Amino acid sequence: MSGKIAARPIRAEEISVVRALLQGMQNAAGFIAELYVAVVTDMPDGQMGGIVFVSDRQEGRRFGEVLGDAEFFDVDGVKVVISLYLDNFGQLYELDFWKTDFSPLRRYPDPADLRPVEAVSKAELIARMTGRQR
Repeated sequence: MSGKIAARPIRAEEISVVRALLQGMQNAAGFIAELYVAVVTDMPDGQMGGIVFVSDRQEGRRFGEVLGDAEFFDVDGVKVVISLYLDNFGQLYELDFWKTDFSPLRRYPDPADLRPVEAVSKAELIARMTGRQR
């Protein structure tokens, strides 16, 4: 076994989350049209739910910019931050899920679950991650 992650078509629930993150953006229509033919790979992120968009421009491809983000609480009460990234060519790059305790995602979010990311200080985030504050 090679360890390479297999590409697959994007799932309907992933499309829904990406559409929610794109809502209200000026250039959203072009990205939304691409979603229905998108091919992705699952991120090796400990089953937190992240995906990487496969592109015909893989060589030299890297992070470009944050397109949108949101957060929700998983069924176990742990905050999950979702970020949508573009690559350096302006194409969809990653839909990144960060469950703040690094545990596997238990429930994929519905777009209605998403809310703007709460701004927290670095010290507060570290305290939350180490369990010193709840």
